[in-house]
Amino acid sequence: MGNWGIGLYSNDTACDVRDEYRNLLKEGMSGAKATRELIKIFADLIDDKDDGPVFYLALADTSSKILCREEGC
Repeated sequence: MGNWGIGLYSNDTACDVRDEYRNLLKEGMSGAKATRELIKIFADLIDDKDDGPVFYLALADTSSKILCREEGC
């Protein structure tokens, strides 16, 4: 895992999760299906004590921002 700062997206894992989630949505997947797909794609990282929390934080942050943009918050 590469880190270059203290922000959530100053981390390779977080950037990969964000980018992959966006790509899956662009391919036409629903948010729920994209989430399930990400869990499969990043399965090896989820149980990692360092990368697991980053995975979930990046997914939550990205999905909530997209939802807010689409539905208004």
